[in-house]
Amino acid sequence: MQHDFADLAVRLGLPAEKDVVQLSRNLSALLGGQPVELRRIPAASGRPCGRSFVTWSGDRVIEYTAHINEGYERHNVLHEIGHFLIGDLDLAPGDARLRGFSGLDPAAVARVFQRAPSTVHTSGSEEVAEAFASFADAVYIKSELLPDLVAAQPMAGVSGPGGAAHDGDEERHTQRALDIYEAIGPMWSRMTSVCPSVVLPSSGPTTAVLWSDPIFRLARRVTEILDSLDILARRFDPAVRDRAARLAPLRDPSSALYAAVIDDAIQAEIEGRPLPAAPMERNEPQVDCCFHRFSTLLAVASAFDRLQ
Repeated sequence: MQHDFADLAVRLGLPAEKDVVQLSRNLSALLGGQPVELRRIPAASGRPCGRSFVTWSGDRVIEYTAHINEGYERHNVLHEIGHFLIGDLDLAPGDARLRGFSGLDPAAVARVFQRAPSTVHTSGSEEVAEAFASFADAVYIKSELLPDLVAAQPMAGVSGPGGAAHDGDEERHTQRALDIYEAIGPMWSRMTSVCPSVVLPSSGPTTAVLWSDPIFRLARRVTEILDSLDILARRFDPAVRDRAARLAPLRDPSSALYAAVIDDAIQAEIEGRPLPAAPMERNEPQVDCCFHRFSTLLAVASAFDRLQ
């Protein structure tokens, strides 16, 4: 399956192509020129972060919710692209996934799939689509983010050499991926302990080979942190942020405040506390850091560790 994923990624234009609109056009070409409509819709509580469907008239549509993190948006679109490439958009009569379409008569829908953090691995086809999206994430990380990091000075909380990057320096890129994977591990572990549904099984027939790649494992860990944030967001309490803001000194205020909010949300989930009457806005930059920037992710993870 890994070789199939590699071929599909190349045919989609990865890693050079990052724009989701162009990725959908490349998907259309792979489907023999059949048009694929891409819809970016507002985020809303309870709404899946991605959904793909085919109408009885043959229209192919991918919906994905708006998100401050472009990398996460692309992951959700690639998950839906995976469904089209795998060809498994099957629909049972009365399927609950037909509810809530934006401006679409449910009776017009012939086949559908959706990605939501709480139900992302409920079937074999969902696992395969999610594994494909994570494989694609790893392709992007390998081609861009890791070479940049290896060329930079070591970041706080991450060991490993700095210095200039060299083409084909896979050993150094792999070591940096392992460093980041370990550095964000404690925060990931706490988050997924209360959001276990986001974790992609490592022993399935599709994923077992993929998990041998440290960069794939890093891509998964980042996605599972973001998926956990989607579940925990309803517990983001502005009072916690305001209390943390009064603590001084803070070396990295934004990371420390965000880490405090995440830590409190996890504890609230464990204790089953009532939800905040007015939770923090989900899609504001100060709430949802752009975690595809590893320096930001590492800063929050480091601040989170200091709270434990």
